[in-house]
Amino acid sequence: MPARTSSLGQPRRASLSVALLSFYSTLRPDQPSPAAAGEQSAEGEEPRIEITEVRSAADGAPLTYSIDDQGATLRVNLREPVPAGNRPKL
Repeated sequence: MPARTSSLGQPRRASLSVALLSFYSTLRPDQPSPAAAGEQSAEGEEPRIEITEVRSAADGAPLTYSIDDQGATLRVNLREPVPAGNRPKL
C-alpha cells in the first residue's frame, strides 16, 4: 500500500485522537501505611495506582478514558483530534 501524501506530494501525518499513557508503580514503602495495617495483603503484591478522573488542561472538561493491561495503561479519548506536530494537554 503506498504512503498517503498531501496535494503537495508531502507525506501526510495523521492527527491524534487517543492518548496512551503507561504507568509503573515503583513506590515500595518499608512499612505499611496505618490504613493498610489492618488489611491483609498478598506477599509480593504490586502497588496500585488509582485513576479517578481525567480532565482537559485547556478547559477542565472531563475526558473519557479506560484502563488496560491490568491497570498499567491509561487510554484517553481526546475530545478533538490534535493535529500532527502538536501535543494534547491533559
